[in-house]
Amino acid sequence: MKKPMLLTLLLLLVAVSGLLVVSAQTETPENLLCTEDGSNGIQCNTVADNECFPGGDMAWESGNGPCEQGNQEVWVCGWYLARYNAGLISTMPLDCHWVFPPTPTPTVIRYS
Repeated sequence: MKKPMLLTLLLLLVAVSGLLVVSAQTETPENLLCTEDGSNGIQCNTVADNECFPGGDMAWESGNGPCEQGNQEVWVCGWYLARYNAGLISTMPLDCHWVFPPTPTPTVIRYS
């Protein structure tokens, strides 16, 4: 009788601790959030806040790109790219590495 209850309690403890780890990862540090007055260097609704805003690296001049169509994943990557470009973060999430230009492949030159 004690063994099933102990196992259930252990599984519950593992599930709760997993939720705490996930919730801790989703909290954004204050210095990465935009402010209306730009007091922390990131003014809301500007390129400093998201590279999808007009003039940003990911904004399309034609106005019909993925950012302008409201693609959530693209907006998230635009948010990270703005902070990466400003030097506020040093790495990008793996899901957003597509925003970087491809690394050129060296061409081997053979002499005959």
